[in-house]
Amino acid sequence: MIKTLAALAAFAIPFAVIAQTANHVPWEGTWKQNIEKSTYQPGPPPKSVTVTIASDGKVTHESVNSDGQSSRWFFTPEQGKAVSLNVQSNWPNMTLTREGQTGNTYTETWKDANGTLTGTGVLSKDGKTLTYTVRGTNAKGQQIHNILIFEKQ
Repeated sequence: MIKTLAALAAFAIPFAVIAQTANHVPWEGTWKQNIEKSTYQPGPPPKSVTVTIASDGKVTHESVNSDGQSSRWFFTPEQGKAVSLNVQSNWPNMTLTREGQTGNTYTETWKDANGTLTGTGVLSKDGKTLTYTVRGTNAKGQQIHNILIFEKQ
């Protein structure tokens, strides 16, 4: 399950807390992950990830993992509360909690019944690139250190 948690969090983290902010306009729109610029340790990377943030803050996530399995999930965050994801795939239910935000940098925690991952997101000054670093441990006991690069479309 930690492997699943890591996969879900790796795709979603950059957008969860962003949408919880009162002023999410810089984050609003469609974001595509640049797989070539992203790093996954231990891997493997997904084939594609697209995240859309609506003007009301709703986050919709669509991805294809390295095995070709598609997933889609969404949520509408509430400020200061743990958020459950509405998952339309084989991934387990999980929650995320906003830990804090300062300017264009934020931290958050993802949890399911089997573990926890943490992440830090940084939006570039021009608002076109989001870099997200996620850390934790997978089901095999391996340390996860993923650096995800998303580009605004």
